[in-house]
Amino acid sequence: FKCAQCDEVSERFIAVSADEKEEIPGSRGSANAVVTCKLCKRTYTVDIVPGSVGSIKGESFCNLVSLECRGAVPVEFDPQDGWAIEVEGGGKYDADLSEKEWADFDENIKEAVSIQDMHWRFQ
Repeated sequence: FKCAQCDEVSERFIAVSADEKEEIPGSRGSANAVVTCKLCKRTYTVDIVPGSVGSIKGESFCNLVSLECRGAVPVEFDPQDGWAIEVEGGGKYDADLSEKEWADFDENIKEAVSIQDMHWRFQ
């Protein structure tokens, strides 16, 4: 993420999970990620909008998740692990997408299945 106040990009990758909540300093609220900018010392928050997590179908761009960023701008996405893959007419898999690709053989449909050449954008 990049600080919207001073444009400093965080040196470390900041993971945002809908399953985690952090308290916001000086507030009664909480967010999925709370970060203090090292340069300007401002605190920014990121929340996953409830009900916004979608699924990827086909090969075109789709909305995967909506983020509410207060004081932050997303600059990079790292899919990492923990993805649930469901093959149409086939099986279900747990996938690690940290290498930006995944492949397996689906016994139900007797075909190779894969995710490759991943791209993303922020709107």
